[in-house]
Amino acid sequence: MIDTADYSWARAACRLATSGWLLRDRSKHALAVFAAVLFAGGTQSVEGVGVGRYDVTIRRASRQTSSPHIGAAAAYDSLRRRVLVFGGVDPSVDAETATLVAFETASGRFSEVKVGGKAPEGLVFPSLVYDSSRDSLFVFGGWPKDGDRPNNELWKLELKGEKLRWKLLVSGDSAPPARNGSVMVFDKARDRLVLHGGDGGPHPTYGYTPLSDLWSFDLKDGKWASLAATGDVPTPRWNHSVAIDPVAGEMFIFGGTGYIGEGQVVTDDDLYSLDLVTLTWMRRKCDSPCPVSVRGASMTFDDRLRALVLVGGLTDLDAAVSGTDRVWIYSLKERQWFKDRQIFRKYRRDHVGVYDPSARAHLIHGGQTARKSGDHYQRGQPLTDTLVISLVQK
Repeated sequence: MIDTADYSWARAACRLATSGWLLRDRSKHALAVFAAVLFAGGTQSVEGVGVGRYDVTIRRASRQTSSPHIGAAAAYDSLRRRVLVFGGVDPSVDAETATLVAFETASGRFSEVKVGGKAPEGLVFPSLVYDSSRDSLFVFGGWPKDGDRPNNELWKLELKGEKLRWKLLVSGDSAPPARNGSVMVFDKARDRLVLHGGDGGPHPTYGYTPLSDLWSFDLKDGKWASLAATGDVPTPRWNHSVAIDPVAGEMFIFGGTGYIGEGQVVTDDDLYSLDLVTLTWMRRKCDSPCPVSVRGASMTFDDRLRALVLVGGLTDLDAAVSGTDRVWIYSLKERQWFKDRQIFRKYRRDHVGVYDPSARAHLIHGGQTARKSGDHYQRGQPLTDTLVISLVQK
């Protein structure tokens, strides 16, 4: 199945408006701070080869935020031990949002981070990372409000000080081609940002333009550079998931969707790793059990267990179900996937996922329900809760 929908998020907003998502009382959009509502989904073992390898606990840390975040981006602020969420579509007000929101795991509370001046315009499926050495956020690309294509702007927000303001660093010919739904990580050892893939914008026949290029942004020199990678280079894709092992110097990607040739859809349920020193891709082909290929999922790295945690996503093509209802765990030591026995009541997609090492928890926030396999524009129910997933290896 090919995505042929118009990529104008203005049109997408109109479709949301006609879906009944709009709240007529706009006063309900005011930001509120919610107390944590902690209730456990229980602790279960993980099944697969090596049954009982992990114990997984899933609980809800907050019933809701002020509004949904669909297609947003998030990063972990290690200095303040909080998750920062930026952008996304808010169907309750029929618009994208430039609000920066903070979530504290310990208290389960949300609060708005006040930022003055002009904000980045790429609000839908941007890429966001946090640099602890500079105490700064970096956001790249995304789909602008009422725009007909994504942009290629790189913005910086220094979080120290009382008056915070976004700063535009690079755009235009000095930056990678415009895109949304790309993945980006902070490569601390080499003091750079690493960007991969994404959607380059509307295609006259296929609706979108998946990319496979690799870029780096030198944080000292302030310049972008194209990277020539070798090995098992992944096919072009967008809306895939990413995680980084900073100690081993590896970046991991999973899923996403794309096409090659004359619109031949490519779905890929293999995990790929990129050696950030040699720039060599390696395809980690999966033997059963394996998660299905999904887009709009989250993948986080657990540094204590050296494991990747994959949650949610929209399935492609004519899958029997529209999404995944389990937590999948990939052991980097054993090079093997494990599947949690617990079942989510709702398929979740286009959410954000961040690992909080201070709480040893994987935080999943927002998004929407997955309704129809392979249909990115089939609207789902907005989700405003935050899940806290904790792992213990037996």
